[in-house]
Order: sequence, then structure tokens, then C-alpha cells
Amino acid sequence: MQDAWDVEDKRLLEAGEHKLLLAGYFHAVRERCFLEQAVELFEAWQAGESPLLRLRTAQGLKREAVVSALVQTLGLDPKKDEKVKRYYHELESGLLEPERVDGRVWDALAKALSARVSDLVAWRPAQPELPAPAFARASQPMMAASRASESPEEPTKDEIDRLFHMERR
Repeated sequence: MQDAWDVEDKRLLEAGEHKLLLAGYFHAVRERCFLEQAVELFEAWQAGESPLLRLRTAQGLKREAVVSALVQTLGLDPKKDEKVKRYYHELESGLLEPERVDGRVWDALAKALSARVSDLVAWRPAQPELPAPAFARASQPMMAASRASESPEEPTKDEIDRLFHMERR
């Protein structure tokens, strides 16, 4: 029994449109790979694991390889790869808010992991429920002393800080 796909494939083959025929095949294969990645990300999320970590390790990539790809793709100073590595670890662990990470980082990460940006952004590690913090009472002089020792100046942010911690809009 022939279906519409068989008829279209036959038409393309007879018309000598081999590129279109192959493009249709590879599109379907690529979509299936993205579907398998999405399932992998969901399963990691459901198990309380880091979806980014699961995706990276499933591809056999070391963290250093992803960091190197980020540094290169984003045109960052290779001498600052340790800082990028720290931020990537925080992102992979769910410690950074995805919406504050610059879109260029997500694009570079999608390229490095052969994934879709939308899939990477959608799945975050589940945050463990922690009990509410308890605070000890502090005397007024102690509070004033702690405020006096605080530095009024914030450290200067560089391009890497801005990429991983965009200002809220």
C-alpha cells in the first residue's frame, strides 16, 4: 500500500530532485534526534537531576569542552576560562536564573550541545525544598557595626559577568 509520502518520494526521485528527497529524510532524522534530547532532558528533570548535565554527559562531553566552546563562540578572553567554567557549572546546577543569562550564551550552548535553545532553557533542575531560615536576634550595635563594615562599592563587572547575570528588565 502506498501513502502520500511514497508518492511524493517517487515524484521527487523521477524529477531528479535528489537533494529535496534527502533534505526531507534528514529533516525527519534531525527532528527525531531533538525529540530524543527533549525526552532525555525531561527524564533528568523528573529524576531531580540537572538536565544540562545529563545532556552533556550523554554526548560524552567534558565540562572543559563545553566551556572551551563557549569561550571561543562568544569571543571571550581564553585566560578567563575558569570564570566561564564557574558560571557554566552554576548554570548546569540550576543556581543561575535562565532568564538572566544572555541569549548569546544559550545560542553558543545549543551549538556546543547540538540542541535547541528552547529545550535548554525550558528544563531546569528541580530546586530542593528547604525549611524557612531561622534568624537569631541581633542587638542594634551589632547591626550597625555590620552595616558600617559593608563596602559601598560593587566590584566592576566584566563581559562574562554581564553574559551570565543580565540586569532585570
